[in-house]
Amino acid sequence: MICTVSCDRQCINQIIFPPFFIDHFKHKHDRPPLHRLHITIRINRAAPKTFGIQELIRTGSAEHNVWLAGYAQSKGYRLKYSAGLMKDNIEVAGVTEESVFAALSLPCPVPEKREIVNGKSLWEEP
Repeated sequence: MICTVSCDRQCINQIIFPPFFIDHFKHKHDRPPLHRLHITIRINRAAPKTFGIQELIRTGSAEHNVWLAGYAQSKGYRLKYSAGLMKDNIEVAGVTEESVFAALSLPCPVPEKREIVNGKSLWEEP
């Protein structure tokens, strides 16, 4: 999940202890210590104009990102993670991940389908 928030202590507690977690451990003293939860939280900063491209690359596998960059290149584009989808050094898409897929005339797959198996993306039709 990627979210943009202004966080204070309460916000951090809501991220670390979401409602389903709170419901499971009714009493605060029953919760395991944070260092035993084995939760990794990655926080990435992105400018509004590149939020979509950052979301896209953070929610797909590395193999899918490489595949998508290659596909973009085959269509005359360049997938630049710091700027978005480029054509002739002009930003074409990147504000939303949907805009990147649309510019490449591809459907926008759900993140869990952004995997490559045997050189083919999981969301491509057979």
